[in-house]
Amino acid sequence: MKPEIVIWGGGSQARAIAPIVAAAGSSVVAIVDDTPDLPSPFPDVPIHQGIEAFRRWLAGRDVSRMGFAIAIGNPHGAVRLKLHDLLIGEGMTPASIVHPSAVVAADADLGAGCQVFAGAVIASAVRMGRQCIVNSMALVEHDVVLGDAVEVSPGATVLGLTHIGAFGFVGAGATVLSRLSIGSRVSIAAGAVAAENVPDGALVSGTTSRVL
Repeated sequence: MKPEIVIWGGGSQARAIAPIVAAAGSSVVAIVDDTPDLPSPFPDVPIHQGIEAFRRWLAGRDVSRMGFAIAIGNPHGAVRLKLHDLLIGEGMTPASIVHPSAVVAADADLGAGCQVFAGAVIASAVRMGRQCIVNSMALVEHDVVLGDAVEVSPGATVLGLTHIGAFGFVGAGATVLSRLSIGSRVSIAAGAVAAENVPDGALVSGTTSRVL
């Protein structure tokens, strides 16, 4: 992780990311958010409204020292990817945010800008795209593939050999059974069980895997 980290997003997820940054020996040096008049979540860290304000602050600074994290959850995965490319264009590096208590297999492949929170488990041969989020106490089992900007909510389980397409969302406490193909932009509701393949853009609800 770079020694200086910029977080895009000034809400509660920024507060969750900051201790992980500190544990890695880095510092949050700026917050960026498009919300008018939003106060910074940290009293000693400036907040900048929008990219132009941020560019003015960035001018003259050493961007080679800076990484970034995007504190915006789904259903805004496409926004995360857009900001990911924008900040790379400013010369910054996407940070991998992994909580010290998370377990990540040595052969797992975490895409650029991924976030893995406290107590999560990423098992062997998992492949994650850019800007994925695996929240606290979630389990992603062996040989799972997560497309770009997938979010797995707290306490959710994705069992082995499953593929989830880009921008997917697995709700809190939900379970995705083994060897399934879950399309892109699929939402699996909190507590639901996905027990069959799911087409693009569908909503899965209930413990009987009702696809809407």
